[in-house]
Amino acid sequence: MTIIFSEKVTPSTLARIKKSEAFVAFITKAFVARPEKRYAECKMAEKLNKPMYAIVEKGIDWSSFQKFGWRKIYYYEIKPSESIVKDIEKDLKWFKQIRSM
Repeated sequence: MTIIFSEKVTPSTLARIKKSEAFVAFITKAFVARPEKRYAECKMAEKLNKPMYAIVEKGIDWSSFQKFGWRKIYYYEIKPSESIVKDIEKDLKWFKQIRSM
């Protein structure tokens, strides 16, 4: 699984989203502080029909991003647990099998 993190939306960022198997957003204070950039990334992933996963820091107001078609949403307090990654990998494997039918 490849995780993409960038400070701004560039053609390179969009190309990586296009090539990725899924879109995983780590929604933190920094993520929601730059809504125009992050919103564009989420919108592109949704437009490309990428499976989308949100890993959300508890207490963050991420209401402007909740409208996207997140397959799963995970919440964490201090740091995301490894079980989140394992669950995303399991779900993505299932999603790819269903999509290929």
